[in-house]
Amino acid sequence: MAADDTPSTSTNNGTLNAENRSDEPICLTRAEQQEAEDDAKGFPKNRFKHGINKLWHIPPALKTGQPVKLGIDEAGRGPVLGPMVYAAAFWKVEEDDAMIAMGFDDSKALDEKTRDGLFQRMLRTHEQVGWVIHSIPATEVAGKMLMREPTSLNKISHDSAADMLSLVLAEGVCVTEVFVDTVGDPDTYQRKLEGLFGHHTPAIAFTVAKKADSLYKTVSAASIAAKVTRDRAIRDWVWEEDFPQALSTDFGSGYPGDARCAEWLRKNSNPVFGFPSLVRFSWSTTRELMEKECVGVEWEEEEENGGLPAGTASIEAFVKPKADGPKKARKRAKYFQQRGMETVGDF
Repeated sequence: MAADDTPSTSTNNGTLNAENRSDEPICLTRAEQQEAEDDAKGFPKNRFKHGINKLWHIPPALKTGQPVKLGIDEAGRGPVLGPMVYAAAFWKVEEDDAMIAMGFDDSKALDEKTRDGLFQRMLRTHEQVGWVIHSIPATEVAGKMLMREPTSLNKISHDSAADMLSLVLAEGVCVTEVFVDTVGDPDTYQRKLEGLFGHHTPAIAFTVAKKADSLYKTVSAASIAAKVTRDRAIRDWVWEEDFPQALSTDFGSGYPGDARCAEWLRKNSNPVFGFPSLVRFSWSTTRELMEKECVGVEWEEEEENGGLPAGTASIEAFVKPKADGPKKARKRAKYFQQRGMETVGDF
């Protein structure tokens, strides 16, 4: 990225993209962007940096070697639609009281207007508050969970948290305290983080807890950043696919138990391709609908040699001596036999 470029702050399809660069704050509507610009009287350039599905801001004041505390939380872990968004928020330990006075709280306990206002306040306090946002698209979540050796949702979450902390440390921030809203068993998760970052100097004190978003204000701030980012990504969704007719975006909250979401899934399944990239194919709700509504696919694969696919040599073929005499013709797969297809050597 060129030194004079500032990434865009739009979020489509769960991806934080860097097109249409401007000085506008992240994740705001046009009206809110203008309001934020007027109130903040113009943010300096190059405040935001971006990577693959990540956007972050690290104030120079947090790179002075003074102790910093950091919180991590997520939004969108349970829905069958849209990205899962992780966020980190951090500030100097000595400024904790001033940051607490800003009114951060668990995003789930706040209404949308209050969340948006607090997120804008985070953006405007750009000399004191740093943050990282990692948006994990539905396609990535599903792809990892549906691999031959699946990656669990917990591991995806743990990896995101560790990656964000690594990014902040690599930028020269002296993080001494980390608070995380747990995913899975908090003790196991905490030991994992302590093992990953145990070499760091100065030492980092980790606290992984249930309901950390309501107990620790750095986690509350991260919770707000993650929730606002995901909500706006869903609200302003732009279809990647080229549909003959535009699909409705009346899909409710995106949770499997939401009647509007269930009805949207039922009406918008394709018999061959399943669902658009908004949908997490790895969710049981999706798999059950596809089994019921979509065309079945059979992959022809004959088994021989003790369960190996047809045409695969047994390990014994590499150690047995070759018998003398004419070579035996290799058996053709049933697919070719049924269609009367023969190998052609000369034309």
